[in-house]
Amino acid sequence: MGYRLRDFMLLSTAGAEVRLSDYRGRSNLILIFGTPAAQHSALISDVAGRYQRIREEQAEVFLIVPAVIEQSERPVQLPFPILVDLGRQLYTEYGLPPNSGPISGIFIADRFGELAASYVGSETANATSASILKWLEFINSQCPECEPPEWPLEDS
Repeated sequence: MGYRLRDFMLLSTAGAEVRLSDYRGRSNLILIFGTPAAQHSALISDVAGRYQRIREEQAEVFLIVPAVIEQSERPVQLPFPILVDLGRQLYTEYGLPPNSGPISGIFIADRFGELAASYVGSETANATSASILKWLEFINSQCPECEPPEWPLEDS
């Protein structure tokens, strides 16, 4: 897609500072922009359920929400961080609709921050953990700096 994600720093709901640059060169990234109601959406549950498989593809997931989430609204034990984008600065930068459904956008980037795929607005209905994993597999097969895939040798 040719777009490189700019570095950002957001606080997690646990109070830790998370910078995109901390993952550059090490992990493919999946940024899921949602509203607090998104924590209970089918996609978040689906991604959480396949998180170990996503990690096997050298990827990290971040759920980015526009406001601080009250303890009572937090999902039960998501395996990935929830980051807070107060003021919706990243939402605006990524061109996300201000009042879209529970998930506004999903961005999948390679380990160097280059955007490989995105689902925005109504397109998010097409996103599943399986489609995200297919993108990660594609990214890893295209990455010359990563371990090369094992291709079967052709018989001569």
